[in-house]
Amino acid sequence: MQALRWLWVLFGGVFSSGCETGLSAQQKAEIQRRIQPVVAFEKQLGTMAGGIGKEFAPCPDGRIRATLAKTQNRRALFVDARSLKVAAQGKPIDEASPLASLTSAAFAKRMGTAAVVDEKTATEAAFGVVSLKKQYDFLATLDFKFKAPKADDKGFHGGELRGTLALFDIASGHALCRAPLSADSSLEAVKKPGQTQQEAADKDFEMQIRRSLEETFAQMTEELLLELK
Repeated sequence: MQALRWLWVLFGGVFSSGCETGLSAQQKAEIQRRIQPVVAFEKQLGTMAGGIGKEFAPCPDGRIRATLAKTQNRRALFVDARSLKVAAQGKPIDEASPLASLTSAAFAKRMGTAAVVDEKTATEAAFGVVSLKKQYDFLATLDFKFKAPKADDKGFHGGELRGTLALFDIASGHALCRAPLSADSSLEAVKKPGQTQQEAADKDFEMQIRRSLEETFAQMTEELLLELK
């Protein structure tokens, strides 16, 4: 239903501007036809965003190996839960989101329905979804609580992240497994030349989160590699 509502909003926006853009009824219908794979994919993203859950469960490596035997796609996409919900609405990744810098590049550059304004962009968006599904069978997402580090001449307060890392089968949108994840700032961030104390603390915390993601994912399954930016 969410995807259908978004489709209505999208085409309401496109069609209402038809007088300005000169879109004919035939062009509008063609855009709608071409964008169907994108709408379906965003519906899957919405399903995944709403199905992370909290109950921890081991990964079914047998099922993962069966998929790998068919596709050989060992890399799993990563996007945090907040950004996943945004992507499910057809919008681009918010660069201001705390973990946006770790989103898989292949996912971040995907064109969503919000960017579709004509037949050309509709085709590009659909091609992006087809290409993504050919290269990736799994998507990992992190539902988290986040406290950013603070550092200045007066002192240092470390950052904290606590969450649940879930692995999804993209085709079905079903969660395969979940594991707890935590990350903390180092006791003392190493400041490089030209960096402020806050910049050093932020960079250190990002590194700790990246390390925790890689280690937790490796413990969940040895069959896949988590693709972080």
